Amino acid sequence: MAGNTIENVRAVQGNAKAGWWLQVKGDVLVYTQSAQVTVEEIEGSFNPTIFMLRVSVAEEPGPMKGTPKPFRFQQMVKAHQFKQVQINPGEDNGLTIDIGEQKTVFLED
Repeated sequence: MAGNTIENVRAVQGNAKAGWWLQVKGDVLVYTQSAQVTVEEIEGSFNPTIFMLRVSVAEEPGPMKGTPKPFRFQQMVKAHQFKQVQINPGEDNGLTIDIGEQKTVFLED
C-alpha cells in the first residue's frame, strides 16, 4: 500500500439486539478510480484486547486521480472485548487506534 493515505479511520464498539459488535471504517486515498480496497481480519493477536486488520489496495490501470475509497469492517464480538485496533501491524505502515478514536495517517512502504 505504498504511498496511500488512510483517512478518518474510526473504530467503535456497540451493542444491538443481536449482541456486541466492532466496526472499523475509513477511507483510503487511491490513485485510480478502479483501485480495489480489501479489508481482512488478521488472526492470532498477541494481545487479546487488540483487534488486527489488514487494509490493502490493488491499484488498477486508469487515469491518475486521487480518489478516496471507503472501507468498512464489522464483526460480532464479546462485550468490551477490544481496546485498540491495529491496521497492518508489524509493517512500516502500521497504525494503532484506540476504540472511539479517529485518525488520519500517511502510509508508506
